[in-house]
Amino acid sequence: MESVLIKIIRVFIFIFIGFFIKKTGLTSKKGGKKLEALSFNLLLPIVVIINIWVIELNEIVNYHLMFSFFGSGILVFGLAFIIGKYLYQFEDYKCAVYGFSSCYGNLVGLGIPLAFSILGASMAIPFMGLALFHGIIHLSYSILIIEILRNPKLIKFDLIIKYILGLMQNSILLSMIFGLVFNYYNVPFPDLLQKIIIPVSNIALPIVLISIGLNISGFKMSHYYKEIATLTILKNFVHPIIAFVLAKHVFQLPSKLVFISILASSLPSGIQTYYLSYRYSALRSIASTNIVISTVISIFTISLIVYLFDY
Repeated sequence: MESVLIKIIRVFIFIFIGFFIKKTGLTSKKGGKKLEALSFNLLLPIVVIINIWVIELNEIVNYHLMFSFFGSGILVFGLAFIIGKYLYQFEDYKCAVYGFSSCYGNLVGLGIPLAFSILGASMAIPFMGLALFHGIIHLSYSILIIEILRNPKLIKFDLIIKYILGLMQNSILLSMIFGLVFNYYNVPFPDLLQKIIIPVSNIALPIVLISIGLNISGFKMSHYYKEIATLTILKNFVHPIIAFVLAKHVFQLPSKLVFISILASSLPSGIQTYYLSYRYSALRSIASTNIVISTVISIFTISLIVYLFDY
């Protein structure tokens, strides 16, 4: 138990190092961008592809796990939408942006390193199945709702397709797909490649986490305290609670999968929430501040979840 908590703390220490480096000016904006590109275009894809390549394929997709995780996300999206509309009086399409920030977590940059640290490579595979579909599902319905609410007569389906195609070009998602293809067709994992890639994968996750810290350090804090507090509560507390109820009591999943559903749901809001708010000029300062605050709070919520599940 203690060793797992130390691993969690270590994960967030790397993020803090990145945050500290950027805030103290130890690296330039250009240098930070280069490290981010190295992390998400090369290092993390290497980790993903080599682990999916060698697993049992039937482990990556569990439909009840999918329903519990994505179902909880859709429910918290709806709850955030209602709060945004009736409590904070946002415009309807901005309520959808608010909802997206409440359900879209950092499953890739933070989630995959955490899952590997807590569960180990083989046990983290169902988590990677969630990460594989996470962006496609939540972005698709969120953008559709936003477009309908902005102008129901001029729904920009091409924009939705553009976002999805953009996701399909994401190097991490592509590495998952290639790993699945190599696995399905039993492509052997060459010994020489293994000797080269395995050492690289061992240093990949710390660098990825440092780049996350560099990234979030650039966000400016907002003065919309109530709106941000509500959003952070929804993402860090309400989302995992709903996921627990669905996974444990509705779908009656085994404890390992219940834990994975809750872990995935408790992750802080992902960077894509800011990109969407920027695209629609809606709640940008709220979205950016929530990413920082929910990331800090997740140190404690994830540690609590690990403690309660005795991992």
